[in-house]
Amino acid sequence: MLASQFESFKLPITIMLSLPLSMVGMVMMLLVHRDNMSMMTSIGMILLMGLVTKNAILLVDHALHLEREEGISRRQAIIRAGTVRLRPILMTSFAMVGGMLPSSWRWAPARRCGPPWPGPWWAASSPPRCSP
Repeated sequence: MLASQFESFKLPITIMLSLPLSMVGMVMMLLVHRDNMSMMTSIGMILLMGLVTKNAILLVDHALHLEREEGISRRQAIIRAGTVRLRPILMTSFAMVGGMLPSSWRWAPARRCGPPWPGPWWAASSPPRCSP
């Protein structure tokens, strides 16, 4: 589908090459935080891959438009696409991070079904495993 949109096979491959780089970054962060793969980590990985793909499509599409329509060189088109598309990319990235923070801080109901929080020191037992 991307090949028909960009009328080339090189550009979709360029977009798809950004995905392994995002995976390397995610594995590095898991190692730094000494965390393991879980369901929430897998959901975050899928969201990260979608965000990286969307950002790559935005950049490549705008650079291709600048190269074809305005006739500027490929290098200048890439630089200009990066400066023009930086704001929308940052806005969507911050919105996604803001939307995922409650899940990572265990505020969302879906995140409460996991290892229970230790109860206060005066409580006799810990809270139930999955709270309603």
